[in-house]
Amino acid sequence: NFAVNRAEDSFAVSQRYIMGHSGVCPNIKCVLKEFAKTHYDIFNKSRSYEKFKITSKAAEEKEALLTHCTEIFLEGMARFPSHKLLRLLYSQYLIHIANNRSASLEHLHVLEDQDPTFEEGALIYGCKADIKECLLTAKKRENEHLAVSSFVAFESHFSLFKAQIGDAAVLCYQFWSMLLEAVPDFLVLKNYGFHIQNCSKEINEHWREMQRINPDSISALKLYISYLEEIENDEEYGNEMKEQMKRIDVFKVNAPVSYTHLRAHETPEHLVCRLLLEKKKKKKKQKKTKKKKKK
Repeated sequence: NFAVNRAEDSFAVSQRYIMGHSGVCPNIKCVLKEFAKTHYDIFNKSRSYEKFKITSKAAEEKEALLTHCTEIFLEGMARFPSHKLLRLLYSQYLIHIANNRSASLEHLHVLEDQDPTFEEGALIYGCKADIKECLLTAKKRENEHLAVSSFVAFESHFSLFKAQIGDAAVLCYQFWSMLLEAVPDFLVLKNYGFHIQNCSKEINEHWREMQRINPDSISALKLYISYLEEIENDEEYGNEMKEQMKRIDVFKVNAPVSYTHLRAHETPEHLVCRLLLEKKKKKKKQKKTKKKKKK
């Protein structure tokens, strides 16, 4: 109810402004005049304040008001092209309200070419900093969204991949047990073979997608190697995958570790060794300094 009341209040304020402006404005092609003609006559007949109508009207009103404000700014800058504060206000309006950062940057570059004062230069710098912050936050949100979406995609592919390998193992067992019978049913065998082929296709598709998202997943590699060796009976390709897994393990082991990380996991034995080495280093330095003094 609170949200609907807030929407109704803002809707009423913007409606009064648009109706008041359309009654006073001498411009025939005014955006708000056209908006009032096409929307408010029908709206006033119905007098319905349903939520969906308010939200749709609010979006249309916002667009009309933004166009109206932009026209006011552009008309003012056309009349007073050397008015720096007006152009600066328009830049701030483009950043924070119209969400048009590229246009704002263009106007800020124009301001910089007009030899601004120290105070105006500080305001221009502030506007540029706002644009940079907006771009960084947008990029951060995009990266976070991509990271989360890729993680979810990998997990869904991995669960389906695991399930398909289980199904393929069961089908292979049923196929070979049927084949070893005294009188095997070839129609059933054909059906099993068809399902095994479909399972292998889906397994390979999921594997390709997982490799695209995260090629260094050890758990996926282990599962795929077991599938190749135990179900597909492809030892050659399984050995290739084992080599790939070894390379990933070596890379992870040889990855650089920070000094603070090592100190955090230091045992008493490591501490003694470190202190002894530091003593040796100090003695060597002292000997070198003594030799230099003698020379």
